[in-house]
Amino acid sequence: MQVSIGTLHQTLHQTRAIVAPAEAELIAELCAEVAAQGVGGLLHADETSWPQRDQRLWVFLTTTTTVYVVAGRGKVTVTSLLAGFQGWLMSDRWFSYRDYPKRLRCCWAHLLRKAQGLIESYDKEARRFGVLVRSM
Repeated sequence: MQVSIGTLHQTLHQTRAIVAPAEAELIAELCAEVAAQGVGGLLHADETSWPQRDQRLWVFLTTTTTVYVVAGRGKVTVTSLLAGFQGWLMSDRWFSYRDYPKRLRCCWAHLLRKAQGLIESYDKEARRFGVLVRSM
């Protein structure tokens, strides 16, 4: 049996409407957990491509809660989902996260990727530094 793209699209939208209240509750739980951790509270955020045009798969997680959201790539997604968020945010260097003053700007996966780029550099010192970072 084949299912059309239109049917899948409609099903996704109907499902989103059904789970929207639970999504809002989980986002509130994420922010509350980070606030409860005090000064060291940390929320991880990232996004990746999604098959639908102009959509991204977002993930927000703490030590006990993970929320996945399919939404636009724009800054409005971050600001609407994390309205009032005051904790530490671990993210990549993408501009949508730049308004958070307590932001750790690079995760280990991104640092390793940058180190590999340095290793492949034509500059001898850059290569040496890349090897040093990769060995950590």
